Amino acid sequence: MTGQEGGYFTLDDFDWFTHFVVRHPRERDQYEQHFEDFIAEKVRPLHRTLKDTLGSRTSRVGYDRRDFEYVHLAFFDAPEEELATFLNIFIGRHGIHILANTEYPTSVARFERNMAADPAGFDACIAALPPDVRFTSRLYTKIPLHPYGWDEYFFQLVVKYVREQTTAAALTGQIERFRSGFAKAIRKGLVTMEIDPRYGTDGTEYYRSFYEGPAAQMAPDPDAFLALRFYYVIPLGAVIRMDEETLAGEIAACADRLRPLIAFGNR
Repeated sequence: MTGQEGGYFTLDDFDWFTHFVVRHPRERDQYEQHFEDFIAEKVRPLHRTLKDTLGSRTSRVGYDRRDFEYVHLAFFDAPEEELATFLNIFIGRHGIHILANTEYPTSVARFERNMAADPAGFDACIAALPPDVRFTSRLYTKIPLHPYGWDEYFFQLVVKYVREQTTAAALTGQIERFRSGFAKAIRKGLVTMEIDPRYGTDGTEYYRSFYEGPAAQMAPDPDAFLALRFYYVIPLGAVIRMDEETLAGEIAACADRLRPLIAFGNR
């Protein structure tokens, strides 16, 4: 790929984003050095501009050290937002995602309670958003597969809504469907593992023992892995054509539109 698109970010910058685990130590060192350089040269200047524009009290910058799939920025208007609903920005191989992120069990439960208590207020927040095909809302839950860490081995269930489909009733209803269908999803996951040689005998047996039978180690609990996110996506083709000022302005505009949703979730 070439770096002649004329934007602040180039296609060359995105060549290093992966979708697999980098295991060899020397290769990991190369990836880590590239990401550290990329953040220092391109991401931190953009981060400073965004922090000043958004007026956030605190913020963070980091990257995915396992898969090297994305760089992430987080912005918080108050300290308590760090474990609640907050503004996240992901830079990855598909472009830039700007989202109001709710990913902890207590914060998802809080957002769900707020929607149940004031569905009209939530629907009004969504209705106030300008029409934009880049906006979606997404619900996630994970089914862990392995003993080596929840974030490393899992099936992920995702439901995505466009703006016109995003309502309090749709989201709370889907959360309930995740709960009622979680055991069925676990059984389907086991069938998938049994017929897919990539998971191996040991992984499949562990999955079965973890979820099935009298010796099961954990009752299915979708609430432990729920996440609710409201997205704007600037696709890669648009990102590489924007200069720094234009890109920062576009990200900030998307972030401003998400502020009412962050405030609603944090009531």
